[in-house]
Amino acid sequence: MGRSYILFTPIKNEVRNLPNLISSILSQTIHPVLWIITNDGSTDGSSKILEGLDNRCSWVKIIKMPEGPRKIGFHYSEVVKACIDYAMEYCKVKKVDYNYLGVVDADISFDKNYFEYLINKFEKDPSLGIAGGGTYFKRGKKLIWDKTTSQWPTGGAMLVSSKCFNKTRWEISRSPDGVMFVKAMLNGFKTRNYRELVALQSRPTSTGDGYWNGFIDFGQTRYYLGYTPLFAIIYSVRLLFSYPFFHSIAFMVGYFSDCFKKKKRNDDKEILMFFRRRLKAKLKELFQYYRCKDE
Repeated sequence: MGRSYILFTPIKNEVRNLPNLISSILSQTIHPVLWIITNDGSTDGSSKILEGLDNRCSWVKIIKMPEGPRKIGFHYSEVVKACIDYAMEYCKVKKVDYNYLGVVDADISFDKNYFEYLINKFEKDPSLGIAGGGTYFKRGKKLIWDKTTSQWPTGGAMLVSSKCFNKTRWEISRSPDGVMFVKAMLNGFKTRNYRELVALQSRPTSTGDGYWNGFIDFGQTRYYLGYTPLFAIIYSVRLLFSYPFFHSIAFMVGYFSDCFKKKKRNDDKEILMFFRRRLKAKLKELFQYYRCKDE
């Protein structure tokens, strides 16, 4: 199997983060054969930083979208889908072959061997469908791990094998990466998060528009994916014991506002059942932990 890959990056007002991202991609030991950057109407000078990048690197293509306010919810998946559609047509016309597809968010930076490391993992295990590094962010001088299980890759710095992508595709959805992970597992692929491989974020996950709005969106996303009210309550209690504490309230507002309005949920029964089974397993784990502690 070859080692060529294409990348997709949506950006919105990332003037502070773009230099680190660009430096990370350009310094990779294996460059992408195509990097599609969708500038989602930035108004902060991001366009100036991107200016000329596609002339310096023939494998970089920049898509410009109209200016407008930052949007959350389904919009992220729509912007990435625009990247993917452009790339598919470009590769078809230019006859560009690739073995992997990757999504890299604009607030991420990593070491020069990041994608080579992931490609090595794919080559060692043909059943691996999606892989990413561990997500970290800095609080002061301390490096904080954005805790995820070993089976849940970093959505903002991941690679997908072309074989897996053909089975899962990219849906217009809340948490499109999460939906892709589940579909990959349901199709028999492994998904992995390699914590030893650092994907450094300039901010905690989902806080590009601030903690409050980010966790309202997080609550709405969990509702959309079929998580139950019991999960929402348990998870919000758990958030009370982590920084910045008030995000527990924002999560509850997001989840129950959509719950009371009976907003539409993901209609894929396999996806809904997966997340419900996952919740039951977590609750069982929690129950056993506290029972052992009491004994």
